[in-house]
Amino acid sequence: MGSKNKVVVCFFFLLTFTALGVFPQQFILTDAVEGIFSRDQKLTFSLSSPGTLRLLIDDREFYRGPGPAYPEFGVSRGEEKGFSLRAEYYSPADILVESRFWRIYIDKITPPLPDMEFRNTGEGIRLHITEGKENSMIRALADLEGGLAFFPDLAAGFTGTGFDSAGFAEAGFTVAPNALPADSFQALVWAEDLAGNFSELRSQFFEIPPLSIENPIPGQWLNHQTLIISGAEGKNIFWTADGSDPLDPGGTGRLYQGPQRIDRDGTVTLRVAWRDTFRRPRQEMVVYSVQGASDAALDAFRRAEEEEIRYPVSLAVPERYFWSIGGRPHHEGGGNISLRPFELYKRTTAVHLSAAGTAGLYRFVYLLDGRPDEAGREFSGLSSLQASPMYPENLRSPEDADARPPLELVSAGRSRVVLWSHTQGVIFYSWGGPWREGGTPLPVPLEGGTLHWFIEYEEGLT
Repeated sequence: MGSKNKVVVCFFFLLTFTALGVFPQQFILTDAVEGIFSRDQKLTFSLSSPGTLRLLIDDREFYRGPGPAYPEFGVSRGEEKGFSLRAEYYSPADILVESRFWRIYIDKITPPLPDMEFRNTGEGIRLHITEGKENSMIRALADLEGGLAFFPDLAAGFTGTGFDSAGFAEAGFTVAPNALPADSFQALVWAEDLAGNFSELRSQFFEIPPLSIENPIPGQWLNHQTLIISGAEGKNIFWTADGSDPLDPGGTGRLYQGPQRIDRDGTVTLRVAWRDTFRRPRQEMVVYSVQGASDAALDAFRRAEEEEIRYPVSLAVPERYFWSIGGRPHHEGGGNISLRPFELYKRTTAVHLSAAGTAGLYRFVYLLDGRPDEAGREFSGLSSLQASPMYPENLRSPEDADARPPLELVSAGRSRVVLWSHTQGVIFYSWGGPWREGGTPLPVPLEGGTLHWFIEYEEGLT
């Protein structure tokens, strides 16, 4: 019997402890929330029971009394400041019963929109972004061939989501990290910080990828050269080796379908042509010369050029030859050269060979592809980026913000956003679904739609 009593008593105290721990009584009633804000904050404090309310702002007493109290936190436009706020409740016997603490940061500094350009980092093409405001993101609404895509931060790569007809994120639409979209595209871009401040909008055109002739290159070579082009995916590229126009319908232009040996001696004028996203003709040209020599001892080097190399290949260098990876041959022959693809990358490698006592050069170029079949795209060469400021027609500059209507539509191509331009009040919006709080550019679905919205000021709704 005694054992059962002990169990009951222990169980009772366990329940009592749990109830007190999970559901503590709160005497301080408030709408205060800790965080970073782009608007001034006016808070309300009151007590649920008789006693004394004490408020301290930055460790200095702001209020002491029965409540309610209404502390305000704000800064001027172009400034930022952090505040500490402590609320204390004292019982009628002047005993401290409850104490709560918040950090409130008001940020009204508009982030600049950095410049962006593509650079070759040696590990593929990456978008270089000049330094902007700390803790700000570069957002973009891009007009891609498959529809609209929202990229939440270009600094993190081209990883984004699409939109359905209601304007919400569509699951499954992504661009692989560290890869580029499949074709050139236009986008609306802006910088946005953690407080919700955003920069001017810019219409930006991304020309990717650049088409580049990796081989041949200008020079004098003993052997026939292999044509290798990077950035060819998704394009109809034509080429000629006689200097004629590859796009001439009645000419000798041939469709590029991968590495192709050019069996021509003497001076070769190679022309490569294609049409860009806007059907404009583009061309590249390389002039080089070939003596037409051959050596059966180098047949293995020639055959390895015929296909992409996806697995390590070993080539034996004849003893009478010197060799190098590009440049002038200086390594003695008699050993093996190992061609190894780098995992996840596609690149070209040139092997130069020269027989002892001669000046002529053999040049063999290999396409090494270490990407799995499902990998995202990688490109060689550089890309260009064109940018221009973008404002609504009725807006001359950001200084005209006070004259703006509450909502404005800004577009670039099929990319459209609704811009909430006022600094006072809070906008709530819906594309026919749940209501959301706004304040930053709102992407518009490709199919369009009806935007429902209202603005909440301190005086009420409008």
